[in-house]
Amino acid sequence: MAYGKLGTGVTTANTNLQVYQVPVECVYADINISVVNPGASDSAIEVAVAANTVPTSDEYIEKGAIIPALGGTFNHSGVLASPGERVIVKTVQAGLVVRVDGKEITKV
Repeated sequence: MAYGKLGTGVTTANTNLQVYQVPVECVYADINISVVNPGASDSAIEVAVAANTVPTSDEYIEKGAIIPALGGTFNHSGVLASPGERVIVKTVQAGLVVRVDGKEITKV
């Protein structure tokens, strides 16, 4: 069972970024998703917990939130994800920093 930081990444403009994937040996993962905008411009974001690298419309947990420039943040806590699911983040601006932390629950 892993816990703490599970994945990190830096976004490229208008490109899906897979930050984390729940291992198939887990029963589920209890995760938190944080996005920080260190840039000089506000940025819209999309966040999905998806079965594949291209989310379907019903897999988004956020679509269109604006993160303010110069340190603005987006946080979503207590997300339960199933084995194989991925956290996908897409932003309008490049350079946003994404972190997924939490714990993976494995079979006992």
